[in-house]
Amino acid sequence: MNWLKEERGNITIFVLGLLIILMALFILVLNFSGALVAKEQANTAAQQASLAATAELYEQLAEAIDEYESEIIGLVDSYPESIDEKIEKEIDRLSGGEMSGYSLNEIRNKAMDRVVTEEISKGLGDDLLREKIEEELEFDWSLEMREAARSAILANGGTLEEAEVIFFDDGQIVVRASHDIETTQYQNWFAGLSEQIGRTSAGPELEFVKELEGWDSRNFNLQ
Repeated sequence: MNWLKEERGNITIFVLGLLIILMALFILVLNFSGALVAKEQANTAAQQASLAATAELYEQLAEAIDEYESEIIGLVDSYPESIDEKIEKEIDRLSGGEMSGYSLNEIRNKAMDRVVTEEISKGLGDDLLREKIEEELEFDWSLEMREAARSAILANGGTLEEAEVIFFDDGQIVVRASHDIETTQYQNWFAGLSEQIGRTSAGPELEFVKELEGWDSRNFNLQ
């Protein structure tokens, strides 16, 4: 009878040990799944932040074009076609060609980018438009773009700790965002462990910023 009791005891210990191992594996899978979700959330936050900063830049650029044209008209003898008119022509060309099927906003941004790039390099006002854009970026636009990136990160569940933005990397606005993850614990296993998952995303390419001076890979902390 003693050997039977010992056998039952051994089985009980084995079952308990197996249950502990299974629980540990379950917690590991749970934490792994949480890490994957955090990575996706960090990636989404970075993507939305880079797009938001780019959208803010285009919005500010449209206003700068109007101001530039009001200044340039009195400086030259002939001004046959405005930048807005050139943009509208480029929109029509892109809509019926290489960007057919894209949204109107995407087409308009690309058209603005191409026209402004040409105007900066060989426009009627010499370096007036380039200087205006560089000045606005330095003292106003970059602040608005950073705020747009911050808001997008927070709106998408990200954290500003270690968040940063680069103006510009090969003509793109690059944003790094992160998302906190706290591990699930079991009987003090993994207790107190937390981690930040970081991801980086770049917005659409902007050709006109490559014509600017002093705006290559400038890094700003978003915290």
